[in-house]
Formats: sequence, C-alpha cells, structure tokens
Amino acid sequence: MSNIMTKSLACLFTFLPVLAACSSPSPSGISRNPIDSSAVARATLSPTPSYVQLTEDIIYAYPMDTNQPALLLDVYAPSEIEANPVVVFLHGLNANKNAHERESRALAERGVLVFTINWPTPNSDLAWENNGRDFRMMAEAHACAIRYARARATDFGGDPTQLIMVAFSMGARIGITAALAGDELPILWKEFAATRGGPPSQIECVENEASAKVMAFVGIGGRYNSVNYLKAMDAELWEIVSPYAHIGRSPNQRIRLVLGERDTGVSSEIQVEFNQLLIDAGYDSSLTMWDGAHRVPAELTADLVDDVVGK
Repeated sequence: MSNIMTKSLACLFTFLPVLAACSSPSPSGISRNPIDSSAVARATLSPTPSYVQLTEDIIYAYPMDTNQPALLLDVYAPSEIEANPVVVFLHGLNANKNAHERESRALAERGVLVFTINWPTPNSDLAWENNGRDFRMMAEAHACAIRYARARATDFGGDPTQLIMVAFSMGARIGITAALAGDELPILWKEFAATRGGPPSQIECVENEASAKVMAFVGIGGRYNSVNYLKAMDAELWEIVSPYAHIGRSPNQRIRLVLGERDTGVSSEIQVEFNQLLIDAGYDSSLTMWDGAHRVPAELTADLVDDVVGK
C-alpha cells in the first residue's frame, strides 16, 4: 500500500469519530466544546485589530475603609474597531487582574473592549459575619466596575448597551448575583442594613449614575451553590447573596456556564441543576463542558462572548 493511501486512510479513521461525536445528542442546554464550522467561520471573518491598546491601573472605586487601597482595573481596547461589545472580567480567589491578561487580550483581539478588574476576595465562608459585611463589599465592588465600564465605554470605542460580565471561579460564584440582580441589589442591601443595623456601604463608586445591569454573563468554574448553607442559618441574608434567590429578575439575559471536565473542585451536577433552573425561568442559558481543569479557556470564552452578542 502506498504511503499516500496509508495517510489518507489514517485521516479518514481519525475524522469518523469526530463526525460521530458531533452528531450525538446532548442534554438540553449542555454542549461540549461547541467550536463548530460556523464558529470557526465567525472567528475567521471577524475583523482583528492590528494591536490591542492597554491602559493600566485606572481607579474605579474606593473602599470606605481608608486603610484599604483603591480598586483598580485595566482596559484592553481594540485599536481599529469601534462600537465594540464590552466585557467586565472578574478574577478568582486570591488573584488579581494580571492573572487574566492572556484571556483579556484574546477577547480584545476579537473586537471586544475589556475592563479587567481587581476586586476584594475575602473568605466567602466567613462573609456572613457582621450581617454579611464582606458580601456587601464584594457586591458593591462588582456594581462599581459595571457602572464604570458602562459610563466610560464610549471613551475607548465600546458600546455600553452590549455589556457582559465574564467571571472565573470565585468571581463567577459571587459575580453572578450582581449579574442577575442588577440595579435591585443595592436597594436590597440598603433595606437589609436598615432592618438589621448594618452593614453600612463598604465601597464608593467613581461612577454612580450608570446602571449596574449586564446584558449577559459568562461564568467559568463557579460553585453557584456555595452559600446554600445560609438558607437555614440566615434566610434574610441568603435572599440577598444567593444567586438562586435572584433567578427570574432579568430573564431576558443570556447566561453561559462553563466547566472543565477535569475540574475537581466544582460539581458538574450542581452546574447542570443551576443551568436547568435558569432555562426553566426563561433565560437563554447553556452549560458547556470542555476538556480541561480549573482555569479559563481563552478561545472558548471568546467564542461564547461572540455568541451572546450575536456575532
């Protein structure tokens, strides 16, 4: 048999399992590595800027505790495209905005304006103390970042009507509450603090007038049930800090959940359950399983951002 024929047969038998995998049915709302030919075509045809302009260490909020440093963000702006979709990017526990430089650049190279933020990440298992003071601090930091991105998007060529939160790990499990509750969350905290004697506001925004709503949420490796223990311990606080309590507030949002098949710290069953609750409540939601561990898949994340903005 000739070398050419041998190579041809090898290619054929390599390709057949891929065809079979693509044709296999999958559970409702769940996909696995959804990079099909149309997604590749979109990525190929999308204008790619010749470079990304990075603006670092912009102050977007100040902690009320003056011993704490100002909260900073970096802006990754496509240089040759205007009216870009806008992403607010949240890191995970004990990390900072520099941890996601690669993913932020990958998004900007697709024509997305990215605000990658620093935000405080205290121990969320103890955040219920002092009437949930640390929960309020985290929620207010996220709201301030969204408001800042919306208010300043046009300065960097962005479209504030297409604002998406992309969040990893603890950023996803805490940030999704701000994403689902939007402008109602500060009101709920104010009412809660008035009846419980605190906590007072923890963060002062640089931009206060803009909305804290997002059009879509892309969450990677988030344990969305992480505060379920509060339901029996402090139901009033659970009603504010649990994403389950806010399902249905903005059912027109698009939600994309992502989990690595080798992510040992996050239960796939919880992801499936949470995704189904969102679907049942009317959200355009899906869960994507990918062949990886507990990290952000840069290209897949960029594909999902393209998906929620309709590229």
